[in-house]
Amino acid sequence: SSVDWATKKSPYEGKKFNACNGTLMFPPGARVQEFNIPLLDDNDFGSALQFRVGLANPIGCTLGATYADVMMQDNDVFPTNRYKERVEQDRTTESWQAGESWNMFKEWAKFIFRHTPGSKKVLVADQVDNLIFISDVVVMRLLVNV
Repeated sequence: SSVDWATKKSPYEGKKFNACNGTLMFPPGARVQEFNIPLLDDNDFGSALQFRVGLANPIGCTLGATYADVMMQDNDVFPTNRYKERVEQDRTTESWQAGESWNMFKEWAKFIFRHTPGSKKVLVADQVDNLIFISDVVVMRLLVNV
């Protein structure tokens, strides 16, 4: 028996794993088979790394599902590996946080912008709303003083 498999398109393709495919061969009586998907190491933290593997063309067997979800556990430190060594030494971060809080905040903000769709547009829209509000307050103040 055999089954073809292939990784499906994912935003993590080329960043956390390379697309690949193959054929699983099942010896008589076997119900489970394993295969490897090479993972790519990078410095970008990802909280929920998931992609899908499609299953197709069963020969001599029946598929219970046409895909399998793969969940990866990222080995990177949030928000960036820049602090990995320090975090591994002190997971509470209390002993080294002084003087680094602003830098950690900047790294967190970069992470949010990279991983939140439309976050830059939302930020700009919020700032435009703030400017409109401030200009309304200034105009009202000028009208009241007239």
